[in-house]
Amino acid sequence: MALVNQVINHYASALTPESLFTLIEVTGPDAQRFLQAQTTSDVRSLKAGQGQPSSLLDRKAKIQSYFYLYFAAPEHYLIVTINSQAEGILEHLQKFTFADRVDYSIC
Repeated sequence: MALVNQVINHYASALTPESLFTLIEVTGPDAQRFLQAQTTSDVRSLKAGQGQPSSLLDRKAKIQSYFYLYFAAPEHYLIVTINSQAEGILEHLQKFTFADRVDYSIC
């Protein structure tokens, strides 16, 4: 939870209700493996508190969305994205969640 507050404080002016950015939480026991498979990030290499630019790709390897992915704690990741991409990111992640134990929420 400390990293969530740190990210919110770091992006305080950008994460206001009328801001341009949205913060998405990705949690669950399969979050790391799932994000490793779905994003362009090397999720396994992130240490708690670290983040990196990342993308979601379509089946033809075209970028569908671009965002910043943070590793908050085991089973807890944060995505900072522009508002216009948030729903598309959620839809993409949900579309490819089958037996994975992963939850998503907008902060």
